[in-house]
Amino acid sequence: MKIFKEILKRLTLCLIIPAFLLILIEFGFRIFFVQTSLLDCLTFSEYKQPYYFLENYTNPRCQRRNSVKTKNSFNNSTNSFNIVIIGGSSAAGYPYDYHLSFPSLLRVLLQDANPNINICVYNMAACAQTYSFGLKAAQDVMAIKPDVLIVYSGHNERYEHNHVIIQRKRLRKKTVLGVLYKSCNWLEEHSRFFQFALDIKDKYVPQKNLVLENINNDERVDEMMENCRDISEQLIQICKKNGTKLCFSTQVANIRDYPPEEGNANILEEAFPPIAPNSSSNRDAKSCFQIGRWLLENNRKKDAKKYFLLASDKVHYIGRIHTKLQNYFRNISNKYNNVLFADIEKTLCSVFDCSSLGNNAIVDAMHPNIQANYEIAKCYAGSLTKQFFKKSFKPVSFDLTLKQAVGTNATRLIADGTIEGGFVNVQVGRPDVAKKMFLIGLSNKPGIYAEAKGLIGLALLFLNENNNEQFQFYSKKLINFNDPNALEDSLSCYRGTKELATLKNLLNVNTSENVVTSTALFETESDFGLIGSYYNGTNFSNNSSNNQPFLVRVDNIINFDWTKSGPVNDIIINYRVQWKGYLFIPDDGSYEIITKSDDGVIFSINDNILINNWVMHGIEERNCKLFLKKGWRSIQLDYLQLEGDAFIQLLWKTPFSNSKTIIPKENLKYTL
Repeated sequence: MKIFKEILKRLTLCLIIPAFLLILIEFGFRIFFVQTSLLDCLTFSEYKQPYYFLENYTNPRCQRRNSVKTKNSFNNSTNSFNIVIIGGSSAAGYPYDYHLSFPSLLRVLLQDANPNINICVYNMAACAQTYSFGLKAAQDVMAIKPDVLIVYSGHNERYEHNHVIIQRKRLRKKTVLGVLYKSCNWLEEHSRFFQFALDIKDKYVPQKNLVLENINNDERVDEMMENCRDISEQLIQICKKNGTKLCFSTQVANIRDYPPEEGNANILEEAFPPIAPNSSSNRDAKSCFQIGRWLLENNRKKDAKKYFLLASDKVHYIGRIHTKLQNYFRNISNKYNNVLFADIEKTLCSVFDCSSLGNNAIVDAMHPNIQANYEIAKCYAGSLTKQFFKKSFKPVSFDLTLKQAVGTNATRLIADGTIEGGFVNVQVGRPDVAKKMFLIGLSNKPGIYAEAKGLIGLALLFLNENNNEQFQFYSKKLINFNDPNALEDSLSCYRGTKELATLKNLLNVNTSENVVTSTALFETESDFGLIGSYYNGTNFSNNSSNNQPFLVRVDNIINFDWTKSGPVNDIIINYRVQWKGYLFIPDDGSYEIITKSDDGVIFSINDNILINNWVMHGIEERNCKLFLKKGWRSIQLDYLQLEGDAFIQLLWKTPFSNSKTIIPKENLKYTL
C-alpha cells in the first residue's frame, strides 16, 4: 500500500509540476502577446473611401502587443451602416482589382441611394477560402458591430480543404482521437502559447487543393451538405448573438462548364450534339445534356436549364452539392428571422439571358466578369435597401458606378483584370478565350505588369499553334519591353511548358533552364523535328558558361553542311550540337540507322548508345542495324565540330526501301 501511495505521489508531482510550468508560460504569453484578428489584415481603400479589403490574409494567430495595429480607422459613427462580406475569390473581385469587386460596387450603389448615411464595407473575402476560414472571419468582424453579414459562396465546395474538415469531424466520433481533436481545437482558440507554437510551424492561411480522389458518390455529397449546414448554423447563431442580419445568396456556378463526362470538365460541347426529347429518350447524363442543348436552341430556356442540372447532378458531385445548397439557401430565410436571402443566380440568368451563369457572364473559367459584378452588387443593393431603408432602389449606371469606385483608373483596371482572366484561361486550357481576352486587355492600355503578362500569353499561344509570324511579332515586343522586372515577374507566373522554356531562352531570362543568348526563333512550321541545342566548346564540363547553349531551335531534318558558314555566322569551329526527340517507326521490321559526319558523332535510342565516333575525322559513315517495333522511340544525336569541314546527316534504311534516305520530318518529333 505504501508503495502504491508513493507511486501515486510521484505521478501527481510529475503532472502538477509540468502543468504549473505550462500555466506560468501561458501567463507570460498573455502579458506580452494578444490573440490577433483578421481585422488586423484589412487594408483601407487607396481611394479614401470607407472600403476595407483583405489584401493579405496570411495572419499569425498571436502577436506582440506593441505590434498590433489599432482599429481607430474603422468606421464606428452612429450614422454609419456597416456591411461585411465573406466569400472566396469571386467576392474578392478576382481576376480584377479589389476595387472592382461587387462589394466595392455595392458600397457605391448604396451610398448613392442613401447619401445621408455613411456606408462602410468590410470585404473579408479571400481566394480559395475555406468554410472554417469564413467562420473565423465572421467571429473576428463582430468587434465592429456590423449591421449585415453577407455570405457569398461560389465554387469552393470542390476544394480538398472541405473534405479535410469532414475527415476531422469523423474523428470526433472516435473516443480517444475525438478527445485529442477537441483538446487541440480548444487550445488553438484559447492558449497564446499554443498559438505561438503553431505560428512557428505555419501562419493561418487557407489552402487550395483541387480534389482528385473518388468523392463522386452520394455519401460524400451528404457529408459535404452536413458540413455546409453546420457552418451556416454557426454563422446564424453568431449573427443572432450580436444583433447582425445575415444574408445568404445562391451560389453562382456555370452548370454548363461541367459537361457529362466524368473526370473531364474541358470537353467541347460539340461532342454532345443537340437531340430532340421524346418518350424513348434515355435519361442518362449525356442524353440530358444533349436534350438541354436542343431545348436551348429552340428558345425553351427554363426547360433547358432543368436538363442541364439533371446532367450535372447525374455525373458530378459538384453539380449535386450545388443543387442541394441552392435549395438549402433558398429555404433558410423562412426558418430564421435574422436571415435574408438574395437570389444572385436567378438575377444573372435574367440579365444575361442564359440558362445558368453562362460564358457571357464569366471572365475566366469560373469568376464573374465586371458587368456581372455590377449586376451582383445591384441585386444585393436592392435587397438591402428594401429591408433596411424601406424604400425602392434606383441604381446609378454602370459607367458612373465605376467612376465613383476607382475614378479615372477604371479603363486600366478593367484591362488589367481582363488580361489576368486571359492568364487563368491559359492555365485551365481554354486558349481561344484566353487569346481574345489578351487582345482586348492589351488594346485598352493596361498597367506595365499586366501588359507584360498579356504579351507573354499571346507569344506562348501563337508558339503553341506554330504560328511563327505572330510569335515573332509578340516576341519582338517582349525583347524590346522597357521594364525587365515586370517581364521577369510575369514570366514566373506561367507554368513550365516547352513553349515557356523556349520563350525564356529567347528573352535571355535567367532561369533554371539553359539560357540562350541568341534571339533566333524556332524555325519549324509544326511540332515535327528534333530540338537542337547548340554549344560553344568541344566537351561537356561543369563550367556553367560552357554548358549554356548559344542557340536552341527545332530542326525538321538533320542534313547540314556548315563548312562555309556555321550554325550562326560567327561560329564555324569548336562547337557541338545535341538533338533530342522521338523517332517514329512506321512498322515492325529491320532498320539501319546511318550517320554521316565530319567530325564526331554519337547516336542513341532509348538511352542506348548505338553509334560512337566522337573523334576528329573527315566525312565518315557509321551505321547500326536493329529490329524495331512500330511506334515512337526516344533518340539523341550528338555532333562535334573541331575544325575544317563541318557536315552532319541522319539517314536510315527501312524494310520498305533498300536505299539510304534522310529521315523525314514526319518521322521526327521533339515532343509527344
